[in-house]
Amino acid sequence: MKRLLALLLVGLVVLLVWIASDGASSESVGSTREPASIAAAPVPSRLEAPEPLSVAPDAAPARESAERVEIAPLAADAPARLTLLGVVRDARGRAIENFGIRGIRKDASNAFAEERVWDVAFHAGGEFALVDLEPHAWELAPFADGYRLERSERFVRSNARAVVFRMKSQVEISGVVLDSMDLPIAGAKVRAEEQSARDDFPESWEATSDRAGRFQLTLDVGEYVLRATCGGYADGEEQRIEVEHLRAQRNVELRLADGCSVRIVFNRAVLGTNVPTNVLAMPLQGGGAAQSVSVGPDANDATVRGLAPGWTRLFLASGFPPDKAYTAAVELQLGPTLDVSFEPRLSVPVAVRLRSPQPGAEAFDFQREYELLPTLPNLNWLALSRERPSEARDSSQSRWSSLGEQIAPAPSDSLWISANEWNAPAPGSYVALPRRRSRLGVASPVRFEAPHAPSFELELGPPATDSRAGR
Repeated sequence: MKRLLALLLVGLVVLLVWIASDGASSESVGSTREPASIAAAPVPSRLEAPEPLSVAPDAAPARESAERVEIAPLAADAPARLTLLGVVRDARGRAIENFGIRGIRKDASNAFAEERVWDVAFHAGGEFALVDLEPHAWELAPFADGYRLERSERFVRSNARAVVFRMKSQVEISGVVLDSMDLPIAGAKVRAEEQSARDDFPESWEATSDRAGRFQLTLDVGEYVLRATCGGYADGEEQRIEVEHLRAQRNVELRLADGCSVRIVFNRAVLGTNVPTNVLAMPLQGGGAAQSVSVGPDANDATVRGLAPGWTRLFLASGFPPDKAYTAAVELQLGPTLDVSFEPRLSVPVAVRLRSPQPGAEAFDFQREYELLPTLPNLNWLALSRERPSEARDSSQSRWSSLGEQIAPAPSDSLWISANEWNAPAPGSYVALPRRRSRLGVASPVRFEAPHAPSFELELGPPATDSRAGR
């Protein structure tokens, strides 16, 4: 028994020594703290199992730590800032050195981002450089006093070669168009044509004079020829001018020679006394505008000026509203005033039978294609009816001068007996005028004389062909 107790005691001592030595080694590995003394360590009973080692969080296994680390993506490169180069020149390639710049920036989505203005400053040789500008796109537009930019330019990246901006000078040229009596001419066309040896087809600019005869043009620097034209006036002499930058010219005078004019001498006993007389001249061929004039009850003549060359219909009326009205056709030419007498004659009708020289043209409608009117030299005025014209007549000819009175506009229409027979009111001089243009242009009128005979045969071709007076 004693031997057994001794063995148990020895085994217990060995066990205690092992436990103490094992705990000391554990503290030295898991902590930097000073190890506790063996004597101070609690001694568990024989039935207690040793406590497991406690592991600090920062002592996790190496493989687990690698699995939990996340790698942050690399930051994208910021868009590069821009440097924009340019040079400003005029239309002839000369440098413009005093200017400002207006710029508009748009972001990556092409939406408006900002507007910036660089004030007017001196730029040697017209060159400029805008540095350290924000991306993404810039639209630049230089501006300068007295110039107009042809177009702006868009930049999306820096440029190594300067972009050329073209600007045109804006110089005001103004003046007045006058006639030979120093009266203003309204509606005149003023044309400025650039004189440049380097251009086979020089540029030109046009303006129209207002009621006071004044016109205005905006031209680039250079030499120009000014010309004025107007219906009813002869072309005036051309005028050369030199346009310099920022030097406006506001007193340019252009003159036009008087156009055609016609003077009608009338008999008051026929037209009536103590009543005004009105004359209307309406161009039939040759263009130009209608002109009218009114004279008092004591006047025995009336002159209409400013008419275009060519065939013109004259209306002569007395009273207001017109009590008596007459018409005739005359051919006007540049030069001295054409004198026309008004002396109505007795009515002695002459039947004019029209035929075409072309075979198989018996059904040709002469009434639709021609209008027949009295003319010089053996003029016999046609009396007009105050009845309103039919729908078939040209309503544009029913306007009577500035008085707004209406009279029968096509007096010869009522004298047509059929499509190929016209009743001349009396012997005398007449003209057959085509009513419309043909494929070959305006056909030539045909003059003829109605003899002292009951009838007369006239050979008259279609307006598209040459016409010849018959017998």
